[in-house]
Amino acid sequence: MILFRWFAIATAILATIVLWAGSAEADGADDLQACYRANDNGDYDKAIALCTSAVESGDLSSNDQAHALNDRGNAYNTQGDFDRAIASYDDAIRLAPDYPEAYYDRATAYDGKGDYDRAILDYGREIALQPSGADAFLSRGQDFALEGKYSEAIRDYDQAGTVDPEYGDVAAWAKGQALFNLGRFPEASAEFERYLQVKPDYVFGALWLYLARAHSKQDGGPALADRSQQLDLSQWPGPLVKVYLGALAADDALAAAKQGDPSYRDRQACEAAFYIGEFKLVSGRAAEAQRDLTQAATTCPKSAAERDAARMELQRGP
Repeated sequence: MILFRWFAIATAILATIVLWAGSAEADGADDLQACYRANDNGDYDKAIALCTSAVESGDLSSNDQAHALNDRGNAYNTQGDFDRAIASYDDAIRLAPDYPEAYYDRATAYDGKGDYDRAILDYGREIALQPSGADAFLSRGQDFALEGKYSEAIRDYDQAGTVDPEYGDVAAWAKGQALFNLGRFPEASAEFERYLQVKPDYVFGALWLYLARAHSKQDGGPALADRSQQLDLSQWPGPLVKVYLGALAADDALAAAKQGDPSYRDRQACEAAFYIGEFKLVSGRAAEAQRDLTQAATTCPKSAAERDAARMELQRGP
């Protein structure tokens, strides 16, 4: 009788341990799934807490821990906390060295810090593990372009469109800007035209195409006038198109750049300096153009295509 009682007690204890272990495992997995949902819903603080809890539960597989750490890194990354994001990605990669998304996501955090060399390396690692990833080719190409390595950027843009034709249009746009910066204007025109076939109402696209044609000694005015019929010129950068069409003075466009959302005015001022400087340049007013292009080269943010184009224009000289 006593033996039976101890057997019953031992069995109950064992059942409790099994139930507790199963519950803990479920909690870890549940936290991981809840972390994913929180990230998707934009609740990043909650995602960080849930992914941390999932990892610390100790019952996830190495791969699931890596996913939790990577998703926690994504939450930090979205919040702009790039150092914590990188540390979390580092931990994910230590657990799963062949996890391509972790390299890609860490690269985006390096991009956020402006550390383009490290970002390029990580995009390369992601490509080595997942050669069909068009995102990585496109993103690495953009980083090459930011570093002034336009030939390398063009190769990556071409590869992005090759591995996934759905990226062909955006790759054509980026490639056109790289070709423009290299002074290969007829080729740039072809890429801008390709993009505008898909995005015919993109005002900046119409401006870049006009400039590429003008630098190729072609009259882009009639085509721009025709295209302007389907463009909204009442909003920025519409006033710049009016300058190109001779319907607005440059000073009035500069004044228009100071209107609208205050958070965009600095960017609009830098854009105005570039496009007006370019217009003066292709109109044979190189001395006036230099002042505007210098302003664009020094005031536009590094991520702005106008900054690099202005710098390359100044290097080429009149």
